[in-house]
Amino acid sequence: MPPRFTADPRSVPGDFYVIQNECMGCGIPQKIAPELVNWVESSPQHCGWVRQPASKKDLKRAIEILKQQDFGCHRYAGMDPRVLQSVPECCDYFVQPGVDMPQPRVSWWRRILKRLISGS
Repeated sequence: MPPRFTADPRSVPGDFYVIQNECMGCGIPQKIAPELVNWVESSPQHCGWVRQPASKKDLKRAIEILKQQDFGCHRYAGMDPRVLQSVPECCDYFVQPGVDMPQPRVSWWRRILKRLISGS
């Protein structure tokens, strides 16, 4: 299925992706699975998926990236129930009857902007 958000074109095609221009250079994905996610640009730092998961071990680490990421820029656009159940807030498509799709995490700067605009 197509991604819900615009995927960064520097990542390899596939279900796991980084939202274009959302990477904040936290380095967390590279620590978890550098063979899956690495830097695709150095100035400013921007990461991307250099390889999609190909084994159960890869999939487990890809899910861990989605769980541990700081800013919600890594997403999943596939239909694998293991991923959908593990990190529904990071999935573009949620397929559980009678359950609304969770809202994606908002980047920290968007949260700050929202607070400034609302005055809270």
